[in-house]
Amino acid sequence: MNDFKRLFPRLKNNSGIILVLVLWIVVILSLLAFGLSRKTSIDLALTKYMVGQVKAKYIALAGLIYALNQVKQDSQDETTRFLDTLYQCGISLKDKTTEDIFKHIPIGEGYFTVSYRSPKASSQDNVIYYGLQDEERRININALNEESYLVFKQLIILLGVDEDKAETIASSTVDWHDEDSAVTHDPAGAEDSYYMRLSKPYHCKNSPFDSIEELLLVKGMTTEIFDKIKDYVTIFPKKGNLLINFDTASEIILRSLARGTVIPGSTTSLEDADSLVKKIISYRKGEDGQEMTEDDQIVDMNKMGISVDKEYVVLVMLSKYKTNMSKFLRVHITGVDDSTLIQANIEAIVQRDNLSTVYWYRD
Repeated sequence: MNDFKRLFPRLKNNSGIILVLVLWIVVILSLLAFGLSRKTSIDLALTKYMVGQVKAKYIALAGLIYALNQVKQDSQDETTRFLDTLYQCGISLKDKTTEDIFKHIPIGEGYFTVSYRSPKASSQDNVIYYGLQDEERRININALNEESYLVFKQLIILLGVDEDKAETIASSTVDWHDEDSAVTHDPAGAEDSYYMRLSKPYHCKNSPFDSIEELLLVKGMTTEIFDKIKDYVTIFPKKGNLLINFDTASEIILRSLARGTVIPGSTTSLEDADSLVKKIISYRKGEDGQEMTEDDQIVDMNKMGISVDKEYVVLVMLSKYKTNMSKFLRVHITGVDDSTLIQANIEAIVQRDNLSTVYWYRD
């Protein structure tokens, strides 16, 4: 009993210290609980984000399958299968609009949209168009030869590059994919001997381009020039002659094509080529004067009423490059998960006749 009495005053004297220790323990436990709660919240948020990513990806994949089915239906439509315009490319509308078919199509817990952006002719803004794009609206660098290389050269010039540099790049592009070792328009072009003399040497490919990024390896090409031309070129098909769809190609592509047919010293001029292209663009817009609308017209050389002799000569020269049906179609799909609003984008190029995917990119 006496021992307890001696201990009690000691405990009483240390009660303040004990209280402080208890408070510290409570604080530490509270911080641990808060930390665990925060970590759990972060883990849940990350899990939700990853689930949203997966869902958005598969929604976009569903959009690709949906787009391929639209192309399949178009291939079975005798009235549209052989013709493509800006408004109706690779699809059969059947009293629907492109927005009806491709904008915000619901699936599961989300939706997808098939669309692309194209610069306005009158401003720097972008306009969203719904539907597919054809590769034949672009210049196929795998189809360039000693004659048609001029079309690519003119594109590069129209994009602000000087003529000598454009000649070098266009000629060297032909040399990069052709099978021979002869320099095109020497000394503008480049074969193996040029590339092997570089500080970091590599061989000239002498086979078709497998990506447009290979242009960065071509003599004369720079990142700045590549960024200017990348949206105007394609590598499909990998063999064959240069063909452009006059009904879908942009004005700058048609001007490049028309200018590329003008022979220096002949009766026709670059001005004749530009004037003709303006008439083609105006004709295909239809009565409302707007592109990407239902009344877009197919370019019919016999109905355009070209009365100027020089323009008609250019038109005849252009005819060898003209095609109406596009064999390769570009599809851009955005899939959205409704619960998280997370997006996934897929861009693919498909071969029309067998619906095979020849190019694929997902971000």
